[in-house]
Amino acid sequence: MANLGNYPTNVQTPSGSSGQGLNLMRLNFYYTVTYSGGNYYHYKTNISMDSYFMGMIEFVGNNYGGGSIPIRAAACFYAYPPANDVINIGLSSCYSEGMTAERVYKSSDRYAVICVSTSHYFSGWVLNSYTANPTTPGFDVQILALAQTNSTASAF
Repeated sequence: MANLGNYPTNVQTPSGSSGQGLNLMRLNFYYTVTYSGGNYYHYKTNISMDSYFMGMIEFVGNNYGGGSIPIRAAACFYAYPPANDVINIGLSSCYSEGMTAERVYKSSDRYAVICVSTSHYFSGWVLNSYTANPTTPGFDVQILALAQTNSTASAF
């Protein structure tokens, strides 16, 4: 079962850019530590399909259960109101065994959900958000709920 929580936020503000004064990065804004359960984690965000959100959520940590492998995975996407869906999804997993960014989908109540997979045995990671994009600079990304399952099938 996963232990969930909010981690102290480290907000950095760029200088000398058109986004000056906006919080474009939120580092370590959420964390997950896990010991057992399913290998798929579905993070329901506060990013609604009405938001025009364009950005990236990154997962960074350690997968001890896989032999102490670094975790670094990310999902970029656009919550696009005219399509009432998430579009232009880009998924990246930097290390082949640490964590895999599986998919981004729309929940039944129209929020963006990010699904990742990793070993559930003694793993831990934090989430970072990057909103240095033209549509939603400084968007305050939050995690509303987390489901730990055995597949990539929609959990929300």
